[in-house]
Formats: sequence, structure tokens, C-alpha cells
Amino acid sequence: MNNNGTFNKIGIFGYFGAWNLGDEAVVGVLIKNIRKRHPHAEIYGICLNPENTQLKHNIPAFPIRRLPGKKARSGSGIPSLFQKILRRLSVIMPKELIFLVQSYRRLKGFDLIIVGGSGQLIDNEGGPLNHPYNHFKWILMAKLKGIRFMFLSVGAGPIYTRLGKWFIRNSLLLASYRSFRDEYSKQLIESIGVKGNNIVCPDQAFSIEIETNDKRQKNNISPLVVGLAPIAYFDPRHWSEIDQSKYEKYLEKMTEFTAWLIETNHQILFFHTQVNGDDRVISEIKEKLKKETTLNIDKNTSEHPVGWYTDAFDAIAKTDVVVASRFHAIVFSYIMNRPAVGISYDPKINNIMTAVGQSDFTLNIDTFTVQELIEKFSMLKIQSEGAKERIHETIEGFKNQIQKQYDLVLR
Repeated sequence: MNNNGTFNKIGIFGYFGAWNLGDEAVVGVLIKNIRKRHPHAEIYGICLNPENTQLKHNIPAFPIRRLPGKKARSGSGIPSLFQKILRRLSVIMPKELIFLVQSYRRLKGFDLIIVGGSGQLIDNEGGPLNHPYNHFKWILMAKLKGIRFMFLSVGAGPIYTRLGKWFIRNSLLLASYRSFRDEYSKQLIESIGVKGNNIVCPDQAFSIEIETNDKRQKNNISPLVVGLAPIAYFDPRHWSEIDQSKYEKYLEKMTEFTAWLIETNHQILFFHTQVNGDDRVISEIKEKLKKETTLNIDKNTSEHPVGWYTDAFDAIAKTDVVVASRFHAIVFSYIMNRPAVGISYDPKINNIMTAVGQSDFTLNIDTFTVQELIEKFSMLKIQSEGAKERIHETIEGFKNQIQKQYDLVLR
């Protein structure tokens, strides 16, 4: 940052570029707010897929981590665990050192790096040497360069390992500013030793200004349009942890619920917020409906094509209510003032629905029954108009909090 208070070069750090549209929405709103306050600043992405980020966000970008190389070939016999570790280190360490040197050089001229929200403070995906280590190495390089490093409205958990806790704790303690998107994340971080000025500020996606038109008007004659956004829960093709039986059980229940919606004269609009993951679940629900029922699927169901987060908003604009599992699918629904039933696979779902006053419409993804989902959905329909008023009032409050945070950290 130069003497007149203007940022010249700002990095947005995060696990975007991998088609999680909630993460992409956070980056989009961050870019917009940076440009609003510092129109001449250069903005860079530090992310999973620089090429995709350059294409979709129109900013230059470079990788957050070294791409994995080919595995070294084993020699004769079965190596011991110690030998495997040594062999792996002999391959990884030189490449990692080269990557660190390259990354350090890329930080030349930066004034500020912002960790752009989402659930990044975790170690259940790839262990402590994935997310926790990546945060620690980048904040350490930033500190050596004299660059301010901030965590804005980040989510935390799960954090299982000692090493993961160590990396996360020390990364946060080195930061010049940190805020968490919910009280749960703040308390979890404080439980691993991060004391001091820990702020709660809602997920940045809530500050998105929607340009899409609301395409639904209240009509007592037309069938209710239900936005259905399933998730690739434990799907071996997508999920970080694999459990085929859990995925199939979830798929079966969602198919049965969809059949019930059709039988009770609802229109179903499928959409998703994870490309190359949740869209496959939608296809499999449709296939099961065609094989296992005699229902007229084509008449009662449609799918809104989603390739970017704005497409998800366009889909929600066509609905009356939403049933979803991904965090940002629910957040997007609330932004569009659509009541939602949340089938929760993580405490963050419960937290956001509680914050918006909708905790009565949350179900546990592992234990819910189709009958319970039908009951929650039916109750939501009855209370939808009152729910909309509460949701709108709460989201407006969230927007004000987030804008005050931008004014503070980007001044």
C-alpha cells in the first residue's frame, strides 16, 4: 500500500477455479467491491485453476499449489513405510522448493492478499498438507514481503489433525485481519488457540447484487415450482471421502421425494451449484424415475442449464421454493428471497439456516426420511410468505455488515 492510501496490487486467494459456483460467486463480489473502492488496482487470483480464473473472472492468476507429479516407480520387493516416505520426499521436496521460489517472486509489488471466504479452514480434504499448509506457506511468504494478508468471512471445520491445527492457528495469528462467516467457525478457531480480535461477518456471497429478473408471480392456479438442487454426497466420482452406499441411499431418497412432488402436481426445476459433480446426480435421479416409475417425467420436470453462478440465480428466479443441500445453493436461494428446505451434510448448513431464522426447515442428510422431508416441505409451503419477509429483512442486515467490512479493510 502506498502513502496516499491506494492499493496498487491485490491478490484474491482461494480454492476457486474448480467450478464450485459458490466459491466463484465470492470471488466475483470481491472483485466488484475492490474495483469500486480502488478502480486502478491490479487484481490477481491465487487459485486452483489459473486458466479458468483468467477466462471467467478476467483477471490474471497463478497457482495456489504445485500440481502433483507422477508417482515414482517402485523397485523390486515391497518397500517399507519409511522407504516410501523417503522416496516420496525425494520427489516432492525439490519441486516444492522450486514452486515456493517461483511463488515468492510472483508476489513482487503486492500490497494485500485476501482469502476470499468459503470453507477454507479445514483438513479433511487431503489432510494437513493440503489447505492448512497452503495457507501457512503463502502467509509466511507474504509476511516476508511485507504484504498484508487477510481472512474475510471464512468458514472453519472440520479440523482433525494436530498438524492441521498448527498450520491453521499460526496462519490466522499472522494475519492482519480475520473474520469468520458464523459463530460456529469462530468458536472452533478459538478452541485451537486463536485468541484475540475474531470477528463474525456473514458470507460475502450475501452482498451480491442480482441483475436477473424475478420470473415468478404469485398465482393460485399454476402449480408450485420447486427448485431441486441435489448434491453429489459421498459420490466416488466427486466427493473427497468415498462411500458408495451413502451416495446410493441419498440418491434413492431424493428420487422418491421427486416422484412424490410429481404425483402431487408440483413442477420441478433442477439446478446445481457445482459443475461436473451435482449435475450428474440430477441425471441419475431422472434415470431412476424413468426406470422405476410410470410418471410423466418430461411434463413435470425441467433442468436449468448452469455453467456459472449467474445461471444458478436465473434458475432460482423461476422457482417458488427450493430444496437443496449445498451451502451456497441455500445462500443463493435466500438472496433471491426463496424459502428453502436444507438437507444438511455439514454444520455450516444448519448455521446459516438458523441465522436466517429458518432452522425448522433443516434435515440431517444421513438420517432424514422421505416422509420427514415431505412434512418439512409441506410446512414450508404454508409458511412461505411469512418466511420471505423474515429472510429479506435478515439478508439486508447481512449486506450492511459485509459492506462495512469492505469499507474497513479496503480503506
